[in-house]
Amino acid sequence: MGEPIILLTQEHQLFDVAATLATPESMECERLLLPDGRFLSYKEYGDKEGEPVFFCHSAKGSRFQVPPIDDLLQRSRIRLIVPDRPGFGLSDPLPNRTMCSWPADLVALADKLLI
Repeated sequence: MGEPIILLTQEHQLFDVAATLATPESMECERLLLPDGRFLSYKEYGDKEGEPVFFCHSAKGSRFQVPPIDDLLQRSRIRLIVPDRPGFGLSDPLPNRTMCSWPADLVALADKLLI
């Protein structure tokens, strides 16, 4: 699509309350089989045709850190993509991983989503 990929990182645990607001619908997620055989789980929020934005949670987070802002994302035409880092949520762990290992997972996800 040629659209820029915007990566966001959250340094503080501001949205821990979002996990307590989980509903059966918010518990659903997609899983991607990565080239190395691991699964990466992710959840999409907002406008499926909107501007893609990756929300990368902090080291001790998951896709549940996103507060209930789907309506705002729809109005703003934002497609928020929230993957679980390796070993968190439903993503498989990556033994001996480093912070530099994470971008390869994001590239595989962007490729799968045709971004």
